[in-house]
Amino acid sequence: MAHLFRRYIPLLYGIAAFFSCFVAVQAENVAYIFGGAKFQDAALAIAIMAFYPIHQTYGQLSGSVFFATGQTGLYRNICVTFTVVGLPVTYFLIAPVDMMGLNTGSTGLAIKMVALQLIGVNVALYYNSRYLKLSFWKYLVHQIVCVGCLLLLAFISLKVGDYLHISSNIVINFLLNGIIYSISVAGLTYFVPSLFGLSRKDIRSFFQFLSKDGIRSIER
Repeated sequence: MAHLFRRYIPLLYGIAAFFSCFVAVQAENVAYIFGGAKFQDAALAIAIMAFYPIHQTYGQLSGSVFFATGQTGLYRNICVTFTVVGLPVTYFLIAPVDMMGLNTGSTGLAIKMVALQLIGVNVALYYNSRYLKLSFWKYLVHQIVCVGCLLLLAFISLKVGDYLHISSNIVINFLLNGIIYSISVAGLTYFVPSLFGLSRKDIRSFFQFLSKDGIRSIER
């Protein structure tokens, strides 16, 4: 179980972060493409909520470990605690100022959901890491480094796309930024495979698989 956890948690986390970081940086374009100009004010909330699926990966897999190891009582306590804590936090963030709230609306609700999930998931990760005799701090650092690198690449791709300015069409620019971002992430994965929980052996096996598959296609 420890081997599977160590093998797939960073990989699935990296895949989720790949999409989420790009959406977060492209939040204004995403809001315009799917909602039109009248949804432009929702860009900040979309950018924040884009990070929600990242730790959802950890949450689902950590939950599976709790069930598989019979630690359902501990899992219940963690979930109930953060559910109860979430109620006053939600009120404080979205209630009007004259009712002792911050009146932050959808942005505040997005902050609450992402922040509490981030903390709750890492609490669960701590107990699972201790049970499986793995390094909790290693996974915590990986979360920060992985998201930081992908956010940087997403931001660079946005600036490169703006500099090239191939088209004034938002959808075309969005796709162009996606291509630039994907290529840069592919390069990063090749040189730093550990960022996605991979090794040089995994990269070589992947290219060998592609080459064999390509040869078979040509022979057919």
